Amino acid sequence: MAIHSAQLLEHTKQLNRSLHIAIVRSEFNTELSEKLLSNTLELLEKEGFTHIDIFSVPWAFEIPALTSKVLDSWIYTLVITLWVVIKWSTPHFDYICTECLRGLMDLSLNHDTPVIVWVLTCDTYEQAKKRANNTYAIYALNYLTQRTTTEHTLNAKRTLLMENLSKELTKTENK
Repeated sequence: MAIHSAQLLEHTKQLNRSLHIAIVRSEFNTELSEKLLSNTLELLEKEGFTHIDIFSVPWAFEIPALTSKVLDSWIYTLVITLWVVIKWSTPHFDYICTECLRGLMDLSLNHDTPVIVWVLTCDTYEQAKKRANNTYAIYALNYLTQRTTTEHTLNAKRTLLMENLSKELTKTENK
């Protein structure tokens, strides 16, 4: 991993290692999806995350539906989706990518649990093979850290606001 990756990982040290993480992956383009999965698992396990469940679907198009079920379980703190779509020579690529991403975006907007999309959309198998060697799970962990920090800040501000409001109401009632 590059220095950049090490710096990103440093930010994740405050995360609770007992978080429950779900990985939803497509089995299509098996060699490449296996590489994405093994890289992700290697990083998560190396960083001390032990509660990781893997869910698989045969194609990419089923990922949003299964991700929805995983999110509705309320078990997971983070969901990572892994899939590979290669363009080849048909417009099928565009339809699958657009609809899967739209479905995952809708889920992300409608659930509190972060949904991280790690998708390889490449023109050729060779491009996908090169990109499959990267470990994007680092960015998922970094996002979760940032989100947790933001939520703590917002909760503290809400608490302070409610305390001030309560004091003001008490003053009003005592008059």
